[in-house]
Amino acid sequence: MRQLPKLSTDDRTLNRYVTEIPVALREGSSCYYKVSTVDISCCGCRLHLGYTATAGQVVTLYFAGFAPVRATIIWSADRQAGVKFVNAFHLSVLRHLIAASTPIVRSSYPST
Repeated sequence: MRQLPKLSTDDRTLNRYVTEIPVALREGSSCYYKVSTVDISCCGCRLHLGYTATAGQVVTLYFAGFAPVRATIIWSADRQAGVKFVNAFHLSVLRHLIAASTPIVRSSYPST
């Protein structure tokens, strides 16, 4: 698992991991979008949306093979969004998602 380095301005306490996991995102009761993760932790993830979302909006995420996950959009910029899961993932669930994700190399992330 490729872990993102901690930034000095980052007050998160959990590790984030680079991933590209396809996710279906539902806004409200009818709008579905195909999106993907950029990075993920037990408590949330960064998504590549392809559009600008509204902070504070509650959404439902659908990871293949898992129950729907309720989340709140914390921020949105540059067609990406950070979401916080209503209920944190157990570490074993996070590891399973990461193991099943597409291996990627993002040149914008420094090596660890």
